[in-house]
Amino acid sequence: MKVMVTEMEEGVKDNGASTPKSRVTNQCRVLLSMRLLQVLFLFLVLTFGISVVSIHMIKFLKIQHLDPVAPTTLISMYGRGTVTLDSFIRPPSNVWHTMNDSELLWRASMEPQRNGYPFKRVPKLAFMFLSKGPLPFAPLWERFFQGYEGLYSIYVHALPYYKSDFSRSSVFYRRYIPSQAVAWGEMSMGDAERRLLANALLDISNEWFILLSESCIPLQYPIPILVNMFFAYGR
Repeated sequence: MKVMVTEMEEGVKDNGASTPKSRVTNQCRVLLSMRLLQVLFLFLVLTFGISVVSIHMIKFLKIQHLDPVAPTTLISMYGRGTVTLDSFIRPPSNVWHTMNDSELLWRASMEPQRNGYPFKRVPKLAFMFLSKGPLPFAPLWERFFQGYEGLYSIYVHALPYYKSDFSRSSVFYRRYIPSQAVAWGEMSMGDAERRLLANALLDISNEWFILLSESCIPLQYPIPILVNMFFAYGR
């Protein structure tokens, strides 16, 4: 019995001696974890600060090293001055411009994204003449268009070297668009037709488009009837 009591007392003493050591070990582990968390937090803060500074430096350097903008030939056809709604919807009196084909097609591709118009829009017929130069039946067309101003637009594509001599009173005065050489039966004819259509699209009031040659003549159906016919078919 004495031997057993002695052994139990020794076991209790061993447990009492090992308890302080385990507490010290646990405290060291907790302190080490806290230190690691502090180091990680400081690293994240430092990384975030460097990122913010880098972003601002990149923006600053981009602004300081912007390349000069190349001049463009997209010049307003409505003149300079205060920009109003009328300057966008009023067609130019002269269809001549300095845009090349790429600029013209880009400009003609723009269209309103809202339904309806904030002004009274009168839809018009666009007559597009693909000609070598002169229009032999111009007098007939003059009579055809007489009295229907505001219901039609005229565009003429001729060879580049041709200079028209229509008087100011003619409906064809200043209606020749910038053109390029065209050969019959070649793709250049398609380019000329596309050029005519693109110029006609610059007028927001043009609703229907008619392609003609210099040999075409009007036979019947005045413009109001044509407008009504196109409007009925369009519906």
